[in-house]
Amino acid sequence: EKGFSISIEEELYGIIEKGYNLSFKEDFKPERYIEKLWGGVFNDQPSLSEFVKSTLKVQFQKDFMDENPDEVNKLVRVQEKLKKWKDMVSRRLSLKFAPTSLVEISKKLANFNYRSGMELPGQFLELDTEPFPEKRILITRFEPNIFIGAFNKNRIIIRTNTGKRLMYSTLKNVKGHESLIKTDDRITQFKVFLNKIFTYMHPETMRRGIKIGVYKKIILPYVKLTEENNLSTLDEIYKIACAEYGIDPDTATC
Repeated sequence: EKGFSISIEEELYGIIEKGYNLSFKEDFKPERYIEKLWGGVFNDQPSLSEFVKSTLKVQFQKDFMDENPDEVNKLVRVQEKLKKWKDMVSRRLSLKFAPTSLVEISKKLANFNYRSGMELPGQFLELDTEPFPEKRILITRFEPNIFIGAFNKNRIIIRTNTGKRLMYSTLKNVKGHESLIKTDDRITQFKVFLNKIFTYMHPETMRRGIKIGVYKKIILPYVKLTEENNLSTLDEIYKIACAEYGIDPDTATC
């Protein structure tokens, strides 16, 4: 559905962040990177929004294409501008984290309603005994509000027959990605298999209680949902630590 497609701003942020990181390598070619960025994001997109056309595109051309810095300072100037754009697009994307009506994003999820409930997929993945049918978790509906995030990370609240509210994140649109879903399922099965080894067969992992995270997934014809977890990546932990000390994470040194 239309609400689950990636936006130009999200694509732009990913490319700029990658370019900024690559700019510190010796073989980085500023002109080649800017040319690819201009052609790939701004010129080859027939469905650019008015904001992108009238503001981002014009500003990008002014910052990167109209100015001709001397060769000595060219790389430094490009790095400074990439950092500026990275921060600017990041701030714009952060404004998307706000609740909105689910019906505007997905009418099918908004109208989802099972009187008897639909069994929550994956709840018995790591169960070693026979499940009790009376204790199974059923999906009854999706809450009417959804939290819009960047990079296809929209957060949806699922209501269950037990009264619990479960948070799931939408991933990519399922259509056209069937092979990736099959691969993802095989990876999940492999993680479950490894956890059995860690739990019952390997002395060190048994002693330390080591397990691989296995998250529940819901595959519908129009969207894929993944159980939301409260774990942070090392990158997120680093940025939080920098924020506490008032340090720019892109320029901080060890």
